[in-house]
Amino acid sequence: MLTAFLVLCFFLRIKGQPVPSLQPDACDKTAEGDSRNELAFVCPPGCHIGNVPGVYGTAQYTIDSLICAAAIHDGKITDTGGIVIVNKVGSVSTFTGSTANLVTTQTYGSSSNAFSFLDPSTVPASCFFSVEDYEPNVFVHNCGNNCESHSDDVWGTSEYTRDSQICAAAVLDGQVPTTSTSDTQVIVIKTRGLGTYPADTANGITSQLWDAFYPGFQFATTIPMGCILTFGDLGVTTTVTDFLCPSDCDQHNYNDIKGTGEYTEDSQVCIAAIHKGQIEAATGGRVLLRKLVGPPNAFIGSTNNGVTTISSGSGDGFTFDDCVNGVVSSSPSLCACNANWYEAACDTYCLHGTYSAGTCTCDSGYVGPMCNRAC
Repeated sequence: MLTAFLVLCFFLRIKGQPVPSLQPDACDKTAEGDSRNELAFVCPPGCHIGNVPGVYGTAQYTIDSLICAAAIHDGKITDTGGIVIVNKVGSVSTFTGSTANLVTTQTYGSSSNAFSFLDPSTVPASCFFSVEDYEPNVFVHNCGNNCESHSDDVWGTSEYTRDSQICAAAVLDGQVPTTSTSDTQVIVIKTRGLGTYPADTANGITSQLWDAFYPGFQFATTIPMGCILTFGDLGVTTTVTDFLCPSDCDQHNYNDIKGTGEYTEDSQVCIAAIHKGQIEAATGGRVLLRKLVGPPNAFIGSTNNGVTTISSGSGDGFTFDDCVNGVVSSSPSLCACNANWYEAACDTYCLHGTYSAGTCTCDSGYVGPMCNRAC
């Protein structure tokens, strides 16, 4: 009985305190203390809390409720995770508890701040991310179309506070056209920040004044997009794909590259390609990328070709397919061999013969494993 009592006490939650659990760290995220009125959040798998107190309300939730567990309760995601859009709704007089999707929420009295969820099928979730949602110092963000109609949490002009919505700032800055009907990628650079961020109005967005120091960000217009993209940015769904690296990407090595030969999915593709020797930094070139499958790998750092990578724990990643005596083709993504070269990497030679199933069958008058010697 004592053991059962201790377990019960461990899981009970005093309102306003975190829920002790073995769930992923992000599962304890709340909207409390976030300055944005609307924000997007990526929920990891495993945020289901069952009937453990941690969420208060139905459809509208207290500001200190666990976002991901509330999203499961509201039917916006399942326990496999996903992106949710939080919309702060201000004061609510009462919160009624209920059970839905195997999550039980609690009843609570009035609160001056609450939130609900927006439907990601009608509003692009990309409109609601801020720089604070990203770890790298320089990164690419994909802005959905019509973000100016959905987001307005922006402070500054030309340089913006890090809690500003990236896409609304990009529209204000002229990086994303208001007439765009498709997604637009922007390059974001974190900055030390300013003492004052002035207000501005442009392109249907009005930013606000922030008159105190805060870390910031700007948009880059002179960095080649291809140099910054990570394997994760590419959204690769096939096992093998090709990618064209611009020249001089070694001048734009801003973030940690993790691994040797095999790299983490958040590594910049072209910097990794230079490190592995797939391309020359000065010229760039097209490379073949292969998504790693199977158990997550550990990644070991090293220094090659002027690029130093670091080690990292297990996770998803990618590697490169060699293309030794051929050129990388885009349709389909493969190594198109030069004459008399064969196999996936074009590394097998058959000069005077017919190559099939790993064997070079020589024409009359020629011998040798490569059929390159007259007899």
